[in-house]
Amino acid sequence: RCGVIWEDKGICDTTIIVVSIIPITPCNGITVNSILKESTCNNNDGEIILTASGALNYKYQWSPNVSSSHSASNIPAGIYTITVSDLNNPSCSEVVSYAVTNKNGPKAESIQIENATCNASNGKVTLSPSTLTYTWNDGFVGSVRNDLKSGIYFVTIENSNIPDCKNYLVIKVNSTSTLTVFANTEN
Repeated sequence: RCGVIWEDKGICDTTIIVVSIIPITPCNGITVNSILKESTCNNNDGEIILTASGALNYKYQWSPNVSSSHSASNIPAGIYTITVSDLNNPSCSEVVSYAVTNKNGPKAESIQIENATCNASNGKVTLSPSTLTYTWNDGFVGSVRNDLKSGIYFVTIENSNIPDCKNYLVIKVNSTSTLTVFANTEN
């Protein structure tokens, strides 16, 4: 497939027509891999380095806006969402989210995930230890959820003994699409 740009450059009594054929790059999917460097509490010394494949040139859009390239350095612990787009086909993109953690911050020692079934709100996540405070991006506070649809969830972890040092998780709940059909036949 190609896109055509037609340009009429009228010069005096002569018309010159310039036709440019611009190939439209098909979207075969963008894959993003990462290297993460932890931060330390109250310091901006974390780092995310991305490696993308599936296109030739990329545009990176970070949220929060800490970079416009494939890497971000000197960043604090937190959740970062990056949209990686093909420069030649902006509709071809991949959105990824990463948690830059604090080395000496509170950590979930165990994360158990049970996927939602057929897009129902019955996905389950259990985080431990339960003595930490887990605040979810939808405002829920707690270590156990059993009402989750498939999707990406961000969790902030706090320990009341270390009030100035939080940690972060990105949790993905998938959806199972198991369908069982029973049939009775009569002769």
